[in-house]
Amino acid sequence: MSARDLTRIKAPARAACQDRFERTGSEDIMSHTPHDLAEEFPDSHDALRELRRTNVHAARLMDEYAEINATLHRVDSNLEPMSDIEALRLHKQRMTLKDEIARILREHMSV
Repeated sequence: MSARDLTRIKAPARAACQDRFERTGSEDIMSHTPHDLAEEFPDSHDALRELRRTNVHAARLMDEYAEINATLHRVDSNLEPMSDIEALRLHKQRMTLKDEIARILREHMSV
């Protein structure tokens, strides 16, 4: 696929973004970011909040997860360009962070 073909595919998405920006004055297309920790652990919302308050390591992991998740959301929404290899690396990193947060959450809830 050539760069010209990619431009044709992404043009409608770009046009929708531009239209949304002109109507709302905001580049943020969606207010909901998929894979948010509260969505990933729906039954543990209070425990996640408590962990963030009491466990510095867990809070740092949650912040890192949120940052990577927001970046991936922008990439998936065609708002931020990124190579497929870099996006895959971030997806794997997000999964690793989620696994570590889940482990800490399990330990916290078992106490």
